[in-house]
Amino acid sequence: SDVIQDISGEMKRAGLPLEALIVELTESDLLEQNINEKHFLTELKRMGISLALDDFGTGYSNFHYLSELKPEIIKIDRSFTAKAVADKQEYYLLNQFCTMIHNLDMRICIEGVENEQEWAMIRKLYPEFTQGYFWGKPCGYEEFIEKFTENRL
Repeated sequence: SDVIQDISGEMKRAGLPLEALIVELTESDLLEQNINEKHFLTELKRMGISLALDDFGTGYSNFHYLSELKPEIIKIDRSFTAKAVADKQEYYLLNQFCTMIHNLDMRICIEGVENEQEWAMIRKLYPEFTQGYFWGKPCGYEEFIEKFTENRL
C-alpha cells in the first residue's frame, strides 16, 4: 500500500508537519488487526504521526493496546461519559481511568459532553481534550469554515 507515502505527500502539499496529524483507531479495528496493519501503525508513529485510541470504554476495552500501541491519546466513548455524569460509581471509575492514563503519560479526550453541568463534572478530571454538543453540533464544510475559521468563504 502507498498510504504512508500518500499521507506524507498530502501533509507536505498542505504545508503541515507530520506531527500535526492524529490518526484515530477504534478498538474494533484493532481486534481485527493483522501484521500489515501493525507495521503500518508502527511506521506512522516512526514518522511522528500521533495515534488516538477511539471509543475506549466500549465493548471489550483491552488495556493491552495501551502498552503495545502506546497511543498518545485515549478517547473515552460518549456512552461511558453519559454513565459517568449520571452515576457516582461510574464517575469514580472514569476518574480512576483518567488518573491511570495521565500516569502513563498519555493524553485523554472525553467525548459526549452535552451541557454545562456535565462540563463542570468532566473538567475536574483534567482531560486534555473534550468533545460534545456543549461546544457545537456537527455541521457541513461550508458552515464550519464560516463559523470557525478566519478563511471565510
